[in-house]
Amino acid sequence: MLTTGVNTLSGQEKSRVFVLTDISNEPDDEESLVRFLVYSNEYDIEGLVATTSTWLRSKPREDLIRRQIYAYDLVRNNLLIHKNGFPGKEQLFAVTATGQA
Repeated sequence: MLTTGVNTLSGQEKSRVFVLTDISNEPDDEESLVRFLVYSNEYDIEGLVATTSTWLRSKPREDLIRRQIYAYDLVRNNLLIHKNGFPGKEQLFAVTATGQA
């Protein structure tokens, strides 16, 4: 999983993040996405994009990103008990896409 962001000087604004992932190629890709979603309140998520890679050449798996978002939504209320700002599943689905194959 590749993430990029721009830090802000104020400390109040969230860093903008755009995630590119060849999810499904190896288990750590899904595990990294789960961890990212647990900290999603810390970021302004601009995109979650399923991509191809050297080992996953022809079929990006956007469905696996969406599956992790559904699972995240099941625990979102528990996360909100501890801290505000976790995006809803609709907000995450709106920025989820498949990259060029």
